[in-house]
Amino acid sequence: MQSTANVPAASLVVVSVILNTLGLPLESIGMLFAIDRFMDMGKTAVNVFGNTMVAVLVDKWGGKFPSEERNY
Repeated sequence: MQSTANVPAASLVVVSVILNTLGLPLESIGMLFAIDRFMDMGKTAVNVFGNTMVAVLVDKWGGKFPSEERNY
């Protein structure tokens, strides 16, 4: 899997490189841009959820702070 930056539509840069490598016309990226907008919302939601869960697990497994002292 190709890694991209955590900015909107960053995957389009990777897609343009792949299209060029496969010999496909770069003009088709406009059509992909329209579709990627909706897919990007889902990818962002999954990314934020994953980052949040990792932070919660690290906090739970760290054990430095008692649960009673947390304000959340």
